[in-house]
Amino acid sequence: GIGGLATCLALRRVGVDAHVYERAVCLKTDAGTGIALWPNGLKALRAIGADVERQVAERGADVKGVRFGVLREYVSSNTNAIPPREDDTRPPTNDATNASASVSRYLKSLVSAAATRAVPKLLRARHGAGLLCIRWASAQDALASFLPKECLHLDATLRDIAVVDFADGSKGVAVAFAKRDGSDVGEDGPILADVLIGADGVNSATRAALLRDGPPRDNGRVIWRGVVEARFKQRAVAMTRVLAAWTRRGMAKAFHTWAEAREVNSKRRVVLSRVAARFASRASSKAFDRWSESTREAKRARKIVARVSARVSLRAQSAAFAAWAFRVHETKRLTRLVARVAGRITRRDLARSFDAWLPPVDEKVAA
Repeated sequence: GIGGLATCLALRRVGVDAHVYERAVCLKTDAGTGIALWPNGLKALRAIGADVERQVAERGADVKGVRFGVLREYVSSNTNAIPPREDDTRPPTNDATNASASVSRYLKSLVSAAATRAVPKLLRARHGAGLLCIRWASAQDALASFLPKECLHLDATLRDIAVVDFADGSKGVAVAFAKRDGSDVGEDGPILADVLIGADGVNSATRAALLRDGPPRDNGRVIWRGVVEARFKQRAVAMTRVLAAWTRRGMAKAFHTWAEAREVNSKRRVVLSRVAARFASRASSKAFDRWSESTREAKRARKIVARVSARVSLRAQSAAFAAWAFRVHETKRLTRLVARVAGRITRRDLARSFDAWLPPVDEKVAA
């Protein structure tokens, strides 16, 4: 492929002994269809070499204009009407019923025509390269013309990959290729190399051997490409316009069918949401009523319990206070009695002590 050829050519230009192993038996001149090389692709070829870019450009066609189309511009209430050509720059008609639409279409065509001529110039001015269309086989042939024949190995299908250790301690790869008749490519067994680059397309055998993540997933997108000889250009252009018109009709019908179905589904969703909202509101009201009733009952029960608890607490507190007051009263009365008894005993003891002390004193005074 052109990716592997370009990589090999770039590596050989910087001194790397790169080789290409191609599954095809020969490089066909009618392989593929047309491709477009944008400024980044042309500048990549220029980085390999100016002669490479020039050789590829000589086999392709420099794009002078780019035309863009949007599907919704062609979708109208009349799905059977053939949409106008984007390059139709005729002045509007004088029909009063179609005056507004005709003027709008005329203005859009003028803008489209101006953009058609301006895009390639803007690309070249901004990125330093334009836009090139070339047949895939021509690009392949142009790149292959720069490579020596001994480094381009055809009829080589990847069979096995293994990592190997070289004598100097570095690692490399051992790659086994097979021909279509079952024989091995190379007389000395697997090809030893420092690096293996898998540039073998969407169904990459290199990826399958290394990652083993299964086949590629289909994303549902399809692109149609085709090539036609220059002498049939007018016929091809006419057929392309007819095909585009019928394609747009089908797409417009499909769009309207989808839009109608979406509108119907939208209305159904609105009705269902309203019904669901009503049922939900009813259920919510019933649940709220049940909850509020239970809440009121719970509040009543709590109030009754609180009142009973308060009364019981007051009674208990009154009884406790009465018992405490009685104990305090009895304690005070006993204290007074004890004080009186102690006072009497103390006075008796003092009188006795005084009577015992007085006679000796009287004797000493008389002496």
